[in-house]
Amino acid sequence: MDSKFSDVSEDTEKMFNDLLKKINQPFVLSFKLLNNEKLKVAVKVQKVAEVYQYICKADVIVFFNEDVFDKLDKNAKEILLRQEIDKISVNIDSGKIKLIKPDVVTFSGILKKYGFEKVARANQLNDLVVEGDKLAKEAETFFEK
Repeated sequence: MDSKFSDVSEDTEKMFNDLLKKINQPFVLSFKLLNNEKLKVAVKVQKVAEVYQYICKADVIVFFNEDVFDKLDKNAKEILLRQEIDKISVNIDSGKIKLIKPDVVTFSGILKKYGFEKVARANQLNDLVVEGDKLAKEAETFFEK
């Protein structure tokens, strides 16, 4: 049976490890790096389920499509890797790992018109309002009991 997965090249592994050293994360995670020739993007992170963390000794799998990844310049590789790594969030108290969405997702025309700072602020305000509404509804149901 042919597998779509394989180990990444030494170059990819070195670049990933060098980037991790630069980031200096406040938590320790173990990563498994895999090449996935069917991946539709250059790089993607995936949280590992608890039982599989034990089996494969990894908290997060980083999938690469090295055919795509190798065609990118060094800057693009670092940006894409950093974007994926920044999705990883660890609750310091419980150690629970989750993947979070980026804080700025928009169209280039919006960024050109309003600038990064204003777009980021609008997205953050939106998230705060949504979270506030959620908390208000929870409080209402709590006090109704």
